[in-house]
Amino acid sequence: MTLEQPWQFGVGLGLHPMPKLRLGIDLQYINWSNADGYKDFDWKDQWVFKIGGEYRLTERFTLRAGYNYGKNPVKGHYLVLPADPQRAAALEGMECLRIIGFPAIVEHHISLGGGYQINKNLKVDIAYTHAFENSVTSRANNGDYWKSKLSEDSVSVGLTWSF
Repeated sequence: MTLEQPWQFGVGLGLHPMPKLRLGIDLQYINWSNADGYKDFDWKDQWVFKIGGEYRLTERFTLRAGYNYGKNPVKGHYLVLPADPQRAAALEGMECLRIIGFPAIVEHHISLGGGYQINKNLKVDIAYTHAFENSVTSRANNGDYWKSKLSEDSVSVGLTWSF
């Protein structure tokens, strides 16, 4: 199986309305339906909306926040299984992999973070991101079903050394 990165394009706008405040807004299109692997899993194309900002509290400390929305590209299916048990098992296995193995189904994300300039060459950034729970379910005419439910939390820390 080949898993190809889908082509995508985006447009964004950055604003600096006050000396300490920066805002950004982005719109991105992801063409899942034509990427090898994802089209095999019937992923739908996706528009992603992003908005964020940062506020410089002091010369050394900056606060950041953001929001991201992208409609779930993985849709549930209703499978009409063939009479051939081997073919039915293969279809069910593929649907299980599609729903449970690739559960990129979250839609709403928020992030909070900050940065601290330790000295003129070294900066540390920390961020927390939460993806709110979403689920998708597929069913088959024999009563079988597959459900994927997902939420995510992540923390990242980065050090930037400028020279």
